[in-house]
Amino acid sequence: MAAKAVIQNQMALIEVQKSKVEFYDAVMDSNGAKSLGDVAKMLGINGVGRNKVIEILCEEKVLMKNAYRDVPMQRYMDRGYFKVVLKTRQAGFGQESYIETLVYQKGIEFIAKKVTKHLERRHSSEVG
Repeated sequence: MAAKAVIQNQMALIEVQKSKVEFYDAVMDSNGAKSLGDVAKMLGINGVGRNKVIEILCEEKVLMKNAYRDVPMQRYMDRGYFKVVLKTRQAGFGQESYIETLVYQKGIEFIAKKVTKHLERRHSSEVG
C-alpha cells in the first residue's frame, strides 16, 4: 500500500513538472540569441505578444525606453540575459541603422519568470 502511494505522489510530481521540462527543452533546442518577438512566441501565454512582453519588461525596469528602441538595463546585459546589436536596413534612398535587443537562452527563462509574476500580481490586484 505504501509503495502505491509513493508511486502516485511521484506521478503527480512528474505531471506538475512536465510543462517546466517542455519549456526547458524548447529553450535548450534553440541556438543563439532570439528576438523579443520570438521569446514572446516561445512563452506561449495567451494574449501576450511581443509588445506586451516589452511593456511588462519596461514596467519591471528590465528594459528602458531609448530614442530608438527599448534596450535592456546594463545590469541585465552584464548577467548575460541580453545583447544589443546594431543592424542596418534599406530605407528610402539609403540604409538606416537601428538597434535590436536579442535574448540569450538564460534570459528567456528570466523573462518567463518576470512576465508570469507580473501577470499574477496584476490578476491578484484585479480580483482582490
